[in-house]
Amino acid sequence: MCISNCLELLVNQEIKCTISSEKWSPMRLFACQEDECVERSKIIHGFTDFIRENMNASIDANTRGPIPESNLPKEYSYFCELMRVVDQKNLPRDEKVQLISMPSRKRILNFLKELTRYCQVPTEVIVLSFVFLKKLLDASQWKLRAASWRSMVLTSIRVAQRIEASASLSVQDLHVIYPLYQPQDFLKLERVFLEVVDYKLFVNTTEFVQNCQELLA
Repeated sequence: MCISNCLELLVNQEIKCTISSEKWSPMRLFACQEDECVERSKIIHGFTDFIRENMNASIDANTRGPIPESNLPKEYSYFCELMRVVDQKNLPRDEKVQLISMPSRKRILNFLKELTRYCQVPTEVIVLSFVFLKKLLDASQWKLRAASWRSMVLTSIRVAQRIEASASLSVQDLHVIYPLYQPQDFLKLERVFLEVVDYKLFVNTTEFVQNCQELLA
C-alpha cells in the first residue's frame, strides 16, 4: 500500500489522538511500506525545499546578505554555530567558511539524507520533526540561517524521536555525528527548543497528514 492510500484511509477513519498517546503512533501510517524508498525520498526532498525557502526569506534581495535581526533573544544564540565554528582550531578555513555560508540545496539534501540514514530515523519521525521545526519557527518568528539551520533540524529530529518513542541516539552519539556540540549542549538545545514552543507538541492526525502531504507535494 502506498503512502497516499494510507493517508486517505487515515483521514477517513477520523482518528483523534495525541502524539504522546500509546494508543496511536504515526508508525501505523508507514508500517506497510518500509521498502518504498520513493516516498521517503520525496519527503526528504520536500523537507530540503522548506529549509531552503525559509533561509531565502532571511536574505536581503539587494545586498544578497542576511537580513539583520535585532534584539535576538538569548534562546537563539544556543542554536547559532558561528562562534563554535570559529573556535574549531583543527578545522580548515575553507570548511569553516562553508559551515557559515548559505548552503546550496544539494548540501542541505545531503545533510538530511546522511543524518536520517546514520541516525536510522523512520520516515514518520522525519515528518514529525518537520512539524516540530515549523512549530519552533512559528513560535519564535525566527528564520533558518546559515549558522543555525543544522542545529535546529537536528534538535527537531531528536525531539521527534523521543516523542514518538523510536530508537533515539544518545547525546554521546550525537556528539560523534556533530562534534560542534558537546553532549551536554544537545540536552540544552532540546530544553530550549521545548521552552520556545511552550511544550506544545500535540499533533493530531489531520495535522500530521497535512504536513505529510505538504512534503510529498
